[in-house]
Amino acid sequence: MLSAALVLTASMVFGQTDAQKAFKAYTDFAVGGVWTTTDGDRQMTAKYRKVANGTFVELTQKGGLVPFVGMIGVDPETKKCVWWFFNEDGGTGKDVMTQEAENVFVLDTKGTGAKGEVQYKGRITQVDDDTVTEEVIEFVCYGEKQPAQTLTWKRKR
Repeated sequence: MLSAALVLTASMVFGQTDAQKAFKAYTDFAVGGVWTTTDGDRQMTAKYRKVANGTFVELTQKGGLVPFVGMIGVDPETKKCVWWFFNEDGGTGKDVMTQEAENVFVLDTKGTGAKGEVQYKGRITQVDDDTVTEEVIEFVCYGEKQPAQTLTWKRKR
């Protein structure tokens, strides 16, 4: 009986897809408290919370060029870890997140807003329990290329 339980447990852990592993690894550390950073003179805040029995995580980001509400989860159609964005200006976007290494996540976004297209590529690295760096590799917001930069996000619990 014990061996059957071990096989079942192992299949649940090892049977996870890369998307499920990325979702769990990212959201397990990101949920809780309020994350803040500064981009030039713009302060940004982000707050994550689990919804739908933990199947999805809601993200609310205020400040910056494109404030939004988003949902993070594994897309049943594509089998990828996706962030669905709903911008305050009525635009929408879809971001695919992959896990590049332990505590390192790559985001690739395409969206459309009232003022045009949004494209983003970045890398989020967990530094410690309450700090991440966001390396903005490419960001085009409504047709205007934004500078590549690295932002440091800090969490207050």
